[in-house]
Amino acid sequence: MDNRSPDLPSKLTNLGIYLMNRYFRTGNLTDIEEAIVNFKQAVSLTDPNSPDLARHLNNIGNDLSNRYSQTGNLKDLEEAIDNYKHAVSFIDSNSLYLPGVLDNLGNSLSDLYSSTGNMKDLEEAIDNYKQAVYFTDPNSLDLPSRLNNLSNRLRDRYSRLGDVKDLEEVIDNYQHAIFLTDPNSLDLPIYLNNFGNSLSYRYFRTDDMKDLEDAIHNYQKAVSLTDLNSSDLPGLLSNFGLGLNNRYSHTGYLKNLDEAIANFKEAISLTDSKSPGLPSRLSNLGNSLRCRHFLTGDLKDIEEAIHNYQKAVFLTDPNSPDLPGRLSNLDIGLNEKYSHTDDLKDLKENHS
Repeated sequence: MDNRSPDLPSKLTNLGIYLMNRYFRTGNLTDIEEAIVNFKQAVSLTDPNSPDLARHLNNIGNDLSNRYSQTGNLKDLEEAIDNYKHAVSFIDSNSLYLPGVLDNLGNSLSDLYSSTGNMKDLEEAIDNYKQAVYFTDPNSLDLPSRLNNLSNRLRDRYSRLGDVKDLEEVIDNYQHAIFLTDPNSLDLPIYLNNFGNSLSYRYFRTDDMKDLEDAIHNYQKAVSLTDLNSSDLPGLLSNFGLGLNNRYSHTGYLKNLDEAIANFKEAISLTDSKSPGLPSRLSNLGNSLRCRHFLTGDLKDIEEAIHNYQKAVFLTDPNSPDLPGRLSNLDIGLNEKYSHTDDLKDLKENHS
């Protein structure tokens, strides 16, 4: 190829896009490597004053982010962030392209925060998401997802700092995202679930049953709109179960506990055996079964609870901060069983 050809950057970009589309079909990392090389060459050949430069930089950022999601190499993520920032600096504030790049930058900063726990990364992600929302046309189909992204990170900040203003903004944004989303959109169940989570957070803060009832309503709607084969369904069922369990804790109605157990069981049956979410779902089911045993005295419930606790412990990484709590649940379950059976084997398991 003639390096002097004015068409070369666009040809390199098209090749990079083709390679990325092939990567999404095959998962072959070599395609990402080649795409990055092509996009970088396109940048090197593009006039600094060209409006195409920001697009090329954004493409590099996307590919590096995708490679990071495969390899976990923080160097890729940091380089992606640099490219997105560079792209933003070249885009006019009136450009329709700007909100998407800001959103991409927010996503990569969010991933960096998830890896490092550094509040500076979280604050920067929130700032970029806010700008992305601000510059997005109110009628844009992209606005709901950008409101959702912003709310997810504001919720993280609320969890860290406890500022109720963040929580109120989260609830407003999720509600707005739901209002703007087509009823047939595949994204709607996720937004409903996230809205339910934020209402549950407020319920824990205020003990206002209306928030809990609204959360349960949104969880139930999310489940009802989700295809049985969707990978999202187990998580949605689990959250629905948690909402019902919380209602049981408030009202004492056994029916709510039975429904929670049914949802936890369905969630587990649909969860891949290697899923990182499986141990917590097993623990949740164990807790609800143990609670029902306390109410009814049915020994089958405590035996099933112990079985689920044991599986949860077995599947939990030895270095996980969740392991002590899961071991504690197992100990409590074994002690409760021993108090009914006087079988020393339960005490020995407890201390093994």
